[in-house]
Amino acid sequence: SAPPPDDGAACAALEARAREAEERAVLRALREGLRDGGFAEFGMRDLALCGALNAGYLLRLSIEPVLEGLDPEIYGQFHGAEGGDVGDAAFGGRVLVFRRGYSTESTEGRQLVPKLDYLQASLVQRLYDSITGVLSEIQGTSRAALDDLTFSVTNSS
Repeated sequence: SAPPPDDGAACAALEARAREAEERAVLRALREGLRDGGFAEFGMRDLALCGALNAGYLLRLSIEPVLEGLDPEIYGQFHGAEGGDVGDAAFGGRVLVFRRGYSTESTEGRQLVPKLDYLQASLVQRLYDSITGVLSEIQGTSRAALDDLTFSVTNSS
């Protein structure tokens, strides 16, 4: 006859599977959030580009991490079933770095919107200053009137 089932071991195995499923769900949500936010993984191509553009600047950024003691399987765990080639990952897949792209800002023609933003901010600041000035005067006048009232009540009694 078969030995009786070990409820403790079955419970522990069930809890372990539940933890793994929860971790996978969190990693999947993180991956989707990064992708939806326009983030891209920093890879070997990005490292090569940084090195080619300005090696001195790259050194000031302290991008070269200390890799000892870091989990070499984090890349595979993060990408899950989607996989991915660790050879394309920066730092051997031991570090996951994300960037949100490179861009330049340029303006052609008249800069109407930035000027309107400045005028709006200036108008709001002036209104705020005038309202707080009036409120300060009201507060000072009401405080003086209250002090006079308190003084006259205490003198009449």
